[in-house]
Amino acid sequence: ILEPSAGDGAFVRGANLLNGSFCHDSRFTCVELDPKESAKCAASIRDGHISGKVVNESFLAWAMNQKAEFDAFVGNPPFVRYQFVPTIEREAAEALFLKLGKELAGVSNLWIPFALVSFGLLKKGGAFSMVLPGELFSTSSAGIVRSEMIRHFDGLQVDLHPRGSFAKILQDVIVV
Repeated sequence: ILEPSAGDGAFVRGANLLNGSFCHDSRFTCVELDPKESAKCAASIRDGHISGKVVNESFLAWAMNQKAEFDAFVGNPPFVRYQFVPTIEREAAEALFLKLGKELAGVSNLWIPFALVSFGLLKKGGAFSMVLPGELFSTSSAGIVRSEMIRHFDGLQVDLHPRGSFAKILQDVIVV
């Protein structure tokens, strides 16, 4: 299971709370840029007796050398307007898209390349769950994500949540 923007390990801790052996039969690869958050995520893996590792690196830079090997991914990618994304991250996203035969024309937010690159790291038949902004349904820049979801997945479930359900997120969000 891939977690491309692991933060402090909230998804790992959440998976550990599930009944049964799901978490202990799975191996997590968590990628997190911030060293303090990476350390917290590593503690969540260790304290939960979960098989996995934390990579303290930019997800987009890390993904450059990865193959489609994951059965699933979960995440809450960064909601950062693209003009505030460091140049090195934008260049990594553009290089990954070229590798995938795509173009990042009109991208407005960092969650878009995070989602699309994560789709490309799934094995055939893989599954995902992501917290995404409501703009997935309303902006032209998110059209590439909508198209790739339809192209890559046999079925999609979208869970809508009332405003304020995710206290630290300042946007309307959905879970796909």
